[in-house]
Amino acid sequence: MFPIRFIRSYTTGKTPFEPALQLEKEYPIQLRFIPWPFRVEESFGGNLQERNKLNWNKVRYGYMDVRRFANEHGLIIRGPQRIFDSRLSLMGG
Repeated sequence: MFPIRFIRSYTTGKTPFEPALQLEKEYPIQLRFIPWPFRVEESFGGNLQERNKLNWNKVRYGYMDVRRFANEHGLIIRGPQRIFDSRLSLMGG
């Protein structure tokens, strides 16, 4: 039997946990979920009017990956109506 390894998993609170929890069932690991705020402004160039072509490509290819994953798993993906700042919800740990 292999010793249990502890693995840090950074999560935004909006991330699905099921794939990570499945790893705990299949392998001798224990996950430690660590809150991590995803900053949309820093990652994708701030407001819609401020985004350059590179930032729009990041958004476009990100959605393409999400749609590909959703189609493989029979899920429906809808675009966000509003983007929320998740830092407050992560303060509780």
